[in-house]
Amino acid sequence: MPESWFLSQKDALPSAMIEGMPDATVLVTAGGVIVYANRRVEDLLGWVPGELVGEHVEILTPGSVADRHVALRDGFFREPTVRSMGSGLELDARHRDGSLIPVEIGLSPLDFAEEHLVIAAIRDVRAQRALRHGMIEERNRAQAVIDALPDGVLEFDIEAGRYVTVNPRFCDLVGLSVAEVLAVTGVPPWWNPADVEQIRDLRSQAGTGRLVHYEMQLQHCSGRCTPVMVTSNVVSRAGRSTLLGLFHDLTEERRVAAELEEFRAKLAVFDDRDRIGRDLHDGVIQRLFAAGLQLQSSIGRPGQEERLLGVVDEIDHAIKEIRTTIFT
Repeated sequence: MPESWFLSQKDALPSAMIEGMPDATVLVTAGGVIVYANRRVEDLLGWVPGELVGEHVEILTPGSVADRHVALRDGFFREPTVRSMGSGLELDARHRDGSLIPVEIGLSPLDFAEEHLVIAAIRDVRAQRALRHGMIEERNRAQAVIDALPDGVLEFDIEAGRYVTVNPRFCDLVGLSVAEVLAVTGVPPWWNPADVEQIRDLRSQAGTGRLVHYEMQLQHCSGRCTPVMVTSNVVSRAGRSTLLGLFHDLTEERRVAAELEEFRAKLAVFDDRDRIGRDLHDGVIQRLFAAGLQLQSSIGRPGQEERLLGVVDEIDHAIKEIRTTIFT
């Protein structure tokens, strides 16, 4: 459709309505020719409206998608409906200087003077996209921290009744993939059947807003059990309450504790042996040594019978002390 046709019909077109639209707006023919552009186009994309009239709409599309856009445009005119362009995708419009502007584009078919047209409303979404990308980065950063934690992390959506977050460490503890953990409903396979009621009670306590600590046996899919300390609490996120659990593996701590206890027992034995040695050396042995000296000094002397008997009594007493020390 030539530009002259549009100019001859422009008085019948509600151009004032298009000019009053808050978004940059272009009117495009089925052949892809721009026949009208409002003043918002210059504010957003730098093009003076008159410069665009007569140009193909692909002048506003990034070069990487220009060829594909022709096929998409033809498809729209085969089934024209009011809809968003590229729903769910991030779209860019090409500025006059060649830079790309994040946009959303709404399409609306218009039959005018026996011609099929489309009104394309181009909305600036730079702020929204920057905010969305910032939120995605924050979420990815938070997920990276969760994934790097040495303890298992598991988050349960209370209202939806399903698991929504799990980190690799928890998957290692239970021997399941992330997808398998998130798909679990009902009693999870990593709960020891004997502990189900106790765990439910403790989880209900956490649901009241209390920070709850408890120990449990986390069951691996192979049947192996791992002792863990669970720290659980309810957190609010995006208007929803979730139960967040932190699972700390106690295996190494218990191994170290057992080794320390064994070491303490050995130290106690060593201390007791040292005490026995001191008792024997400082008490009993000294008395036996003294008794021996007395016997030596009594050899060959007359009238020493009473003295020798006293020495014998002293030795008997020393023997009793040795026995007492040994049996103690």
